Amino acid sequence: MGKLRRSIAAASLTAALAGGITVVSAGPAQAAWQCSVPPGMTYDWVTYDADCGVPNGMSYNVVSPSEGQWACLAPVGWNWTDSRSSSRCSAQGGFPSTEYRLTKAG
Repeated sequence: MGKLRRSIAAASLTAALAGGITVVSAGPAQAAWQCSVPPGMTYDWVTYDADCGVPNGMSYNVVSPSEGQWACLAPVGWNWTDSRSSSRCSAQGGFPSTEYRLTKAG
């Protein structure tokens, strides 16, 4: 799975360098495991991944934010209308953390 994550990350970087990444929130979010969460994006799952290195060694299932989506953080330009306890947003041995139901700000 580490090779797949690196391949996805490399393809994302190539696309970003070639012409930028456009974030569209109208359709379903396309997920990609990455070692960090780019600005304007969110994530809906986190896990440890030695391939992501020091200091945190965490891999995030990065998705585009969308209306009503449950996510682990509300990126800039988004608020949340509800929250719930979830172990998907914490790599700390399955301990619960918080998930947020997103809504577009303003």
